[in-house]
Amino acid sequence: MRDYLLEYLGKIERMDKQPFHELWNKIPPLAAARDIANSSKHFELRDQKTGERKGASTLAVRPRKSSYVEVFSNAEGEFKFVAVKAPDISVRLSDGTVLLLYEFTRDVMDYWRTYLSQYGIKVRRQSVSQLSGNAV
Repeated sequence: MRDYLLEYLGKIERMDKQPFHELWNKIPPLAAARDIANSSKHFELRDQKTGERKGASTLAVRPRKSSYVEVFSNAEGEFKFVAVKAPDISVRLSDGTVLLLYEFTRDVMDYWRTYLSQYGIKVRRQSVSQLSGNAV
């Protein structure tokens, strides 16, 4: 998303990009998203100036179980609610905040949706049928 916006704004030179990165790096969910993306892309995080290995600003990503409620309905419109535990992931950010994966994802998406709107860039929401693979 960072690269997309910087390209859109014509910020090609490193010094033109720097103020944006400084802002985004101060926001723990965005710093975590940066580190997750870069470590999956490069397998190792390195300081851009020195080339030395560096640690991620994300303190931890852990598998866990979370409680959910499954909702079932039948043709008569009756509903049944069942409490379940299911696999989940938690992300511990650089400021110590622990977010479940959906919270982390929501925070990052909400930030970018708001930030992009400042530049007149609209983000279309994906329909549930498209998300679930049922779109024609």
